[in-house]
Amino acid sequence: MAIGVTLGLAAGYVGGAVEVVIMRIADIQLTFPTILVAMLIDGVVRPSLPPDSHGKVAVPVLVFAIGISSWVQFARTVRGSTLV
Repeated sequence: MAIGVTLGLAAGYVGGAVEVVIMRIADIQLTFPTILVAMLIDGVVRPSLPPDSHGKVAVPVLVFAIGISSWVQFARTVRGSTLV
């Protein structure tokens, strides 16, 4: 949420090229489903950890992945409110 609100405020307040870049990144992020992003992040994290520790960090990794996928809705809403 913090990422989305910050980027949405920046896009709405500054405008111009900053807004275009942030909103295009948001559009690209919206094309990937949350589960796909979660699987990608898990696939990157799993080989980098010892085999016995994956169960301990599975839930935090999942929460992180969902958070990374959900910033776009906040950014678009805050940008629209800022423009108004």
